[in-house]
Amino acid sequence: MTKPTEIPIIDYAEFLLFGIEFSLVDFKKYQTEIESFLDKEKKSLDESYNKSLAELDQDDYKRYNQIAQDYYYRSGDIATLFPHNFRASFLIQIITFIEHELKLICEHYEIEKQTKYSINDLKGTNDIEKAKQFLEKSCNVNFRNLDKEWQFILKIKRIRNKLVHSQGFVKKTEKDWKVFNDFNNKLKYFDFSPKGELVEEPKLIIKNRLLIDDLLKVTEDFFNKLLGKELKYNC
Repeated sequence: MTKPTEIPIIDYAEFLLFGIEFSLVDFKKYQTEIESFLDKEKKSLDESYNKSLAELDQDDYKRYNQIAQDYYYRSGDIATLFPHNFRASFLIQIITFIEHELKLICEHYEIEKQTKYSINDLKGTNDIEKAKQFLEKSCNVNFRNLDKEWQFILKIKRIRNKLVHSQGFVKKTEKDWKVFNDFNNKLKYFDFSPKGELVEEPKLIIKNRLLIDDLLKVTEDFFNKLLGKELKYNC
C-alpha cells in the first residue's frame, strides 16, 4: 500500500522573511526613483543657470542679480529642502514598517505557540521595545547576536521621533544633541542648520541618501538574522 504524501509544514519564519524582503525591494526602487529625479532637477537647474549667465551682457548687473537670486532660492529648494523632506518622510515610513513587522512576528508566534501572554500585555514605552521583550522571553531570541543592527535601528528611531515631534529641531541642551552628533561623527549623514554657537536649536537636515541606504541595509540584515537564524531555531 502506497504511503500517503505528507503535507509539509509551512516554515513561517521563512514565509515572513520573504514578505519583508519583497517590501524592501519596493522601498529601494522607490528611493532610487526619487533620488534620481532630484539629481536630474538639480543638474537641469545648474545648466539653466550657467546658460543664463553665458548669454548675459557683462554690464547688466541688475539682470545678473536677479538670475543669481533666483538660482540661490531655487537651488536651496532642489538641493536641500526637497531632498531632506523626502528622506525624512521616508525614514519615518521605514521605522513604521520595522515596528509593524516586529509586532506582526510577535502576534504570529503568540498564536502559533499559544504563549501565556501577548505583546500587548508587556510594559514598555513603545511597540519596538515590547517586541524585543516578547521575542526574548517567549522565543529565546538572543539580541546580543542582533546588537549591531538593533542599536542602529534604535538611533534612527530616535531621529524619527525628533522629526515627528519637533520637525527635526534639536536643542543643544538636551541629550539628543550629543547622541545625534556622536552617531553622525564619522558617517556624516546629516547637518544642523543654521550653524553657529549662538544658535540654540538648529534643525537636523539629512544631507544625502546614505542614511536611508544604510537603514535599508541594516533592516534587511536585522530581519535576516532574526527570522533566518534566531527564530528559525529558537521558537
